[in-house]
Amino acid sequence: MSGERKTYPFRIHYKEKDGKIGLYYIRETNAICAITAFLSRTANERESVISVDAASGRDWKRVL
Repeated sequence: MSGERKTYPFRIHYKEKDGKIGLYYIRETNAICAITAFLSRTANERESVISVDAASGRDWKRVL
């Protein structure tokens, strides 16, 4: 259908306040939108994001 936006799976590595590393999976149109949605949904700070990976077949590739 035209008008629908195409989304892709992203995996965000982030550091929790207690120092543990967490993973957050999300579908968005691009990595910047994925980070923005992650920050607004979890109320984490931007500095908590370590990296962002995009799904590529069965693998994950770092995009940010």
